[in-house]
Amino acid sequence: LNLRVNVGKNLFLTATGGWFRQGNDLQEFFSTPLPTTWGAGLEAGYRTPVGPIRVVGTWGNRTGTLSRDLGFYLSFGFDF
Repeated sequence: LNLRVNVGKNLFLTATGGWFRQGNDLQEFFSTPLPTTWGAGLEAGYRTPVGPIRVVGTWGNRTGTLSRDLGFYLSFGFDF
C-alpha cells in the first residue's frame, strides 16, 4: 500500500506499508489476529529529466532487532 503526495513541482513524499501472514493451514492462517510480518517506509523523491532521485527509509519486524530491521536506501533513475 502506497500513499504519494506531491509537495512541490518536482518533489514528492511516499508512505509505504505492507504485511505478510503465514500459516500451515487455513485455520491457522485466519486464527492469528495480527500479521506475522509487517513493514513500513517513507520515501522522499525529486524528479529529474533522467529519472527520480530517491531517499528511502524502511522499518519492519522481520528480526526483532531494531538495528537489523531499519533500512536506508538511495536510488537514482527509473525502476525497471
